[in-house]
Amino acid sequence: MALKVFDAGDYLVLGADSREEIESRLATYESRGAQVISAPVAIGSHWAAACTLPVSGTDIDVSDRLMLSDLWEAVSRTNSDPVAPIDDGCRVEEIGFKRIITGPTKVQVMLRVGYFTRTGANVIGDIEQDGDVWVAIIDTAGTNGSAPYQWAGED
Repeated sequence: MALKVFDAGDYLVLGADSREEIESRLATYESRGAQVISAPVAIGSHWAAACTLPVSGTDIDVSDRLMLSDLWEAVSRTNSDPVAPIDDGCRVEEIGFKRIITGPTKVQVMLRVGYFTRTGANVIGDIEQDGDVWVAIIDTAGTNGSAPYQWAGED
């Protein structure tokens, strides 16, 4: 099991397969002002620990999946042109009025989805990771027809 952090009100309870994972996360929380309530302890083949809530937050520009700096870099490459670079690594498959967009990063898929939504398409669900690619599904049935659906340079 990967490291899991559970919210227990005024405390965080951590669980993992190894003591090192727990200690590493506890060190991170301690650096942000948390106090260890229960040191790592073996429970069967797993490890657990508890600490108070960290006082200071993390950098707001960074999340588990996306860094704001990556998004700004991708946006700056496209300038204000609605057509992103052809070599963005994304692929669009057409199935009726649906488009399945796959790409190497979430940012690139988000930019491609943004192009379609500007033409009136609707995103179905969230952009999700499937193995080593990111996938988005959009519905183009409600588009206004003012812009082509085909990405510049695609066959």
